[in-house]
Amino acid sequence: MPGVEISAEGIYAHILAFGTEREIRPNLGVEETIAKIHEQGGIAVAAHPLRYVDELDRGKWRGLDCIETLNPHCSHGQNIKAREIALDWNIPQIGSSDVHHLPIEGMHATRFNTDITNLDQLKKAILTG
Repeated sequence: MPGVEISAEGIYAHILAFGTEREIRPNLGVEETIAKIHEQGGIAVAAHPLRYVDELDRGKWRGLDCIETLNPHCSHGQNIKAREIALDWNIPQIGSSDVHHLPIEGMHATRFNTDITNLDQLKKAILTG
C-alpha cells in the first residue's frame, strides 16, 4: 500500500500521505501539500505534529484527515496534546512507530477492528476512526 512522509515547510511539518502514486515535492505549504495529496485520492495525516512546534494552527492545517497522536519520537506530553487537538478538531487519530531506527519498530501502532487487505479499506478505516 503506497504511503510516504512529506516534509512541508521545511522540517517543521511532516505529513503522511496514504494512497498517492505520484511524488509530491517537499517544502510546499501545509495546506498546499494536503491539497496535492487529496488531488491523488490520498489521505493526509499530521505526523508527530508537535515534535518541532508547540501548537498547530487549525487554518494552516485545513483539510487534514487525521492526526498521529502516538509516536515514540514525541514526549508523553506532546502525544497527549496531539490527542487533545484531534479531539477538539473532531478528526481521527493513529499511532505509529515512525521507524527510522530498527529498535523502535512496532513500539506504537494502530489497531484496526477488521483485517485491512487493500488501500481502500485502509483509507476507510482511518477516515472513520
